[in-house]
Amino acid sequence: MIISISINNYAIFAGKEDFSLIADARNKSFPCNVFFGNGFNVVKTAGLFGGNNSGKTCFVRAVRCIRDVLLGKVDGADITPYCFGDSKICSLGVSFLYDGKAYRYEFKYDASTDPVRKGFLFERFQELNKDKYGNKKANEIFLRDLHNPQRPRCRVSVDKSDEGHCNDMAFAYAIERVPRDRILIYSDEILEIPVLRKAKAILISFANNIDVISMKDIPLDKTVRVLKNEDPIKTRVVSFIKASDIGIDDCFYMEPDDVCQSSDRRDIQYQMSPGEWRHPQGTVMIYPVTGMDSQYDAIKNHEDQYNLISVHNGHPVRSRLFDSEGSLKLIALASYIIDAVDNGKVLVVDELDSSLHYKLTRSILSFFNLDSNVNGQLIFTAQDAMQLNIQRLFRKDQIWFTVNHADYEDEDNENNTTVRDEDIVRLYSLNMFTAQNDGIRSDSYLLDRYSTGKLGSIPRPNYTDLIIESLERKRRRGNEQEN
Repeated sequence: MIISISINNYAIFAGKEDFSLIADARNKSFPCNVFFGNGFNVVKTAGLFGGNNSGKTCFVRAVRCIRDVLLGKVDGADITPYCFGDSKICSLGVSFLYDGKAYRYEFKYDASTDPVRKGFLFERFQELNKDKYGNKKANEIFLRDLHNPQRPRCRVSVDKSDEGHCNDMAFAYAIERVPRDRILIYSDEILEIPVLRKAKAILISFANNIDVISMKDIPLDKTVRVLKNEDPIKTRVVSFIKASDIGIDDCFYMEPDDVCQSSDRRDIQYQMSPGEWRHPQGTVMIYPVTGMDSQYDAIKNHEDQYNLISVHNGHPVRSRLFDSEGSLKLIALASYIIDAVDNGKVLVVDELDSSLHYKLTRSILSFFNLDSNVNGQLIFTAQDAMQLNIQRLFRKDQIWFTVNHADYEDEDNENNTTVRDEDIVRLYSLNMFTAQNDGIRSDSYLLDRYSTGKLGSIPRPNYTDLIIESLERKRRRGNEQEN
């Protein structure tokens, strides 16, 4: 599970922003929403809310970038410094729980065009601990600091009980041979050090347990692969789709030779076997979906997706040709959800509420908050204010907001003043709003406060000039017709 994410001078974020998933010990509501482990109590779900173009997607990009760097995919990683600044150095970090222990990894990357300067100039990996009094302590595992190339600072925590251990001098000598275009754990020379072999195993295993997706273009490939290859979570994925109440009685993958299409619906007969709809001869007869030739042309090169079958009222159809955009997104999302909950993964979803009914979105959030979920974690972005519910769904420490060119107006202000903080994007938690200062308790109704701007993070569109212009054009056209 992720404990926190830090972003500095990245994409649209000019300053340092910390997104914490640590549960507030003072908040006693919804204990089932919290994972308790190793002194770090972490919430199972966290949502980032905000208007369009306010930084939510950039936040998701930062998480994807951290994952890609840890997996050695530096060339494809989206390492982008602040768009409107002069500095080309950005930094990202993540704290996480792994195998009962807490760790933190952070790096700085110079995105200069100068090949001498470009690359990783700082990285640090630490183990985080808390004593019985709650005091935090960070034990450094390794450090690489190349801010000054003439005098690099390099340290590694050496376990002298390990066979083949090295000293700091050996590590410093090896570090000089590591190219700046890669992180330490992907250097063959460095991996001669046992403690770094362990660090690599931890970091790669953690990164492989992170799925980052966008509902804008969520792929069906994972669900198709689960249904096609008899994956252990297959039954649960199908049950999740059926239980979502989107009109699908069953969902399965059929090999091309086992699927045929009838041109005469009156001749189609079915018998039902567990989890499948089959013709008596063993071949699935599907209803033709007329008027979909253009869509077929678009997906004919994706045969696996074309052979995904959904059953509606006893009638098997090709899901990609028949089901709505929202239904297809739910089918695609189902495998990620079940995989995260059953196998203890972190699922990061951009625009979770895209094309989904708000009750369906809320049910997905509740699914992660259940007591039965002991390892899965969901981090999502959304705009649907209906999910801002701390009476039945969330704790205050699970809700975050993002503001672009902050324009926060307090309508209770006697002077009706507006506080502006231009040219900066900020992340802030609902937990910073208190009952004493802001009147927001752990069971407050948030929708009214959010819609009036008292929590910030809402757009204020003003089409008045366009409306006046349209009316003026209409008036002029009427005058011209009269003349």
